[in-house]
Amino acid sequence: VLYAAFNMLTRRMVATESAASLQLMSALGATLLLAPWALAGWQWPNGWFTWLVIATCGLCGGLGHFMVAQAHRYASAATLGPFLYQQIIYMTLLGWLVFGQVPDWLVVGGAVVVVLSALHLSALMRVTLGENQARGELIANAVYHLAHEVVASGGDPRAALQSDGGVRAILESAVYSPNVTYA
Repeated sequence: VLYAAFNMLTRRMVATESAASLQLMSALGATLLLAPWALAGWQWPNGWFTWLVIATCGLCGGLGHFMVAQAHRYASAATLGPFLYQQIIYMTLLGWLVFGQVPDWLVVGGAVVVVLSALHLSALMRVTLGENQARGELIANAVYHLAHEVVASGGDPRAALQSDGGVRAILESAVYSPNVTYA
């Protein structure tokens, strides 16, 4: 539940904040929230290798959160959800390979749901992008042909495009459609 709330909050904040500032805010918030418990049970890591592992985990986690914030700029939380939950599959695989922990049927069932959701969303986005590409090509062809006619007649192309109702209707429908990305 908290991870879903975190993703929705990231999606909302990415409209006004940069990915770097989101990374700073979440790291600072987690540090302030968890510092009392961390300091109470603190033990110094042994050796340089442990410090290297800690630094690598921090770097990878920070980079991952930065990329998730960037992804939220271009897709909704509902679209990104199955792809973000792929980490369940990776963690299950690493748990099996590193610690010998065999996943139970609930984990396998959850992984199947995640994979099928991701495949379904990929197919859905492929159809949406195809529709957007067709709409973009229609707009480009209409504007090109009208501009070509106006230039051939010696008129003002800008005024002709502004006054043409057909091209105007196509452009306005593209502006009001939330799925037009190709045009």
